[in-house]
Amino acid sequence: MANIVITNATASSVTAYVAGLDASYSRNDRYVSWNAVDGSIPVSDASGTSYLDAYVSQGGEITLSGLRSNIQYTLQAVVYYTNGGVWESVTLFAGFTTGSGGGGSRPALFYWNSYGASPTSSTTTIFLPKATALNGLSTNIREVQAYKGYSQTPFFGVLPGDNIVEIINMQAGAINALNGWDYLTIMPADRAPSSNYILSMQTYINMVT
Repeated sequence: MANIVITNATASSVTAYVAGLDASYSRNDRYVSWNAVDGSIPVSDASGTSYLDAYVSQGGEITLSGLRSNIQYTLQAVVYYTNGGVWESVTLFAGFTTGSGGGGSRPALFYWNSYGASPTSSTTTIFLPKATALNGLSTNIREVQAYKGYSQTPFFGVLPGDNIVEIINMQAGAINALNGWDYLTIMPADRAPSSNYILSMQTYINMVT
């Protein structure tokens, strides 16, 4: 049975190959599509493709970089091959944690304006962050949790058009736990966040020292 073998995980990269392959496979068309995933959020820089020779039981070694230190990732490998002229695939997963990196300094502060528009202080104006911004906040929260020695919340990835209240409530709970105080209230599922609420999320995650 095929599986991923991780040979090295540093603060910013992971090296792995696929083992347990069918060594009787006679074609040279097998290849592996790799991607590192933070929670359920793919890391755009940490992806690549490797190739497998015929008649090998293991191979396709690759090193993926662009990772953040002290974060729990899932490594995904999709092995593609032909069977009677039809492409098929098998998807493999393996978990790993990157190294601690340079001295355990606090992760960078989070700012909504890094992802475009930024909320202003208003309790009546609704502000709906972009999916990329919410995914960025999830990553930042996990980095801060790792820095503080807390377990990392398994946030799900947000796609454009998703209902964002559930993920915002998860983020708010994690931010409250990091601060040791319930600064952010949990919103009802049918309520849209105000601009002031979204701005407060930035304020309170950046308060964690």
